[in-house]
Amino acid sequence: MSGLSVEVVKSAFQRESLVLATRDSQPGWYKPSECLWSSIEQPGKAILKEYPVEFNGFFIESLGVQPFTIQMVYNDLFATNEDAEISEIKSKIKYLNAFLSAKPCDFIDPETLMQKSIFPILYPGGPKVIQPASVEFAIVDREYLASYFRKAIKMLDFTQEVPEPEGLL
Repeated sequence: MSGLSVEVVKSAFQRESLVLATRDSQPGWYKPSECLWSSIEQPGKAILKEYPVEFNGFFIESLGVQPFTIQMVYNDLFATNEDAEISEIKSKIKYLNAFLSAKPCDFIDPETLMQKSIFPILYPGGPKVIQPASVEFAIVDREYLASYFRKAIKMLDFTQEVPEPEGLL
């Protein structure tokens, strides 16, 4: 690569689709601006999950691939509407929690999120409905207690398991 500057290489990658990545579970060739350095699928983005973490500097700094950030997770969760799949909303909440567990963030306003209909509530008798935090519900911290009350009270439909933050990068 003697004689080639980073800008020349970056420009070539931006003109041509030279990055092998996965979009919607299908591999293909993409421009760096179409990619995201992440191990997590993101709608509309080609994901670079097959590359070792040691390549992040090359992709992010040299080619300009965008890294997956807590701001993206927050914005995605905030933009969620009530028609979204419950499993999708739960994944977004888990990712936000994993990011926050790894590194606290001051730009997130919990009050704003509490007003959004993003909480999967299990109603007595079985229906699950996405609701804001203003709806009264119990948070299960002991499964044996949940079994006693499942048919009598509304409960947050969540487990205490969260993905490891390392899986997000």
